[in-house]
Amino acid sequence: MAALSLVMVVVLGVVLLLYGIYLEQTPSLAEELPAVLRTTLLFAGLTVAWGGAAFSLYRRHWSAWLLQPLALAVLIGLVRYIQVLRG
Repeated sequence: MAALSLVMVVVLGVVLLLYGIYLEQTPSLAEELPAVLRTTLLFAGLTVAWGGAAFSLYRRHWSAWLLQPLALAVLIGLVRYIQVLRG
């Protein structure tokens, strides 16, 4: 799950870069830029949460039990955010 969310962060980072390049030529992109930035940040948080949970589980550290529900909470928040975006 961490790898998938990391790929999404990279893809959305490229999208943000393209938005930055074409923002002056297409002013309508400015309306969508905050949503794309928030989505990128949510996926970055998901990457950190799942990566931390996986690493602590691999190391058999007690924090795995704290990080897994945190990662699940971030995932639920991301799903709810995308549902709100879709209307």
